[in-house]
Amino acid sequence: MIVDVELEGMSGFDLIPRLRKLNPGISVIFHSMHEEIWVIHRMMNSGADAIVLKGGSLDELKLAVECVSRGEKYFSSRYEEYCKGMDDSNLLTSREIEVLRFIGDGLKTSEIADRLYVSSNTVEFHRKQILRKLGAGNMAELIKKAIARGYLSFP
Repeated sequence: MIVDVELEGMSGFDLIPRLRKLNPGISVIFHSMHEEIWVIHRMMNSGADAIVLKGGSLDELKLAVECVSRGEKYFSSRYEEYCKGMDDSNLLTSREIEVLRFIGDGLKTSEIADRLYVSSNTVEFHRKQILRKLGAGNMAELIKKAIARGYLSFP
């Protein structure tokens, strides 16, 4: 399956787990124009089997399909260059992204804790980490920056 980050009705990030639930053996290739570091990081951690930029050649997309069909991973050379220079210290972990999405849905700390089966203190720790990593001073600014960086989207 070849998917993009932005799809009508949902993100490619949300689509991958749904596809894998329906067909655990499915291979997924991200074909995207996004070159933002945080989006690249999410693509790399999404479980995709390949990542190819839309600005690349058709031959590169063909190569990705061939590699994935042989059970190999493929990441375009431009993505590998970006990843070498990435500073992971300001990128959100998968758990922080989960907490952020619940915050975006308007859930209270106790509600998030119940859903994640953790303590309220743990949720507050994640909340503080998210604020620090995104450089936000309050929840409104956090949501604004999370949307700008592609962590949250609203239909």
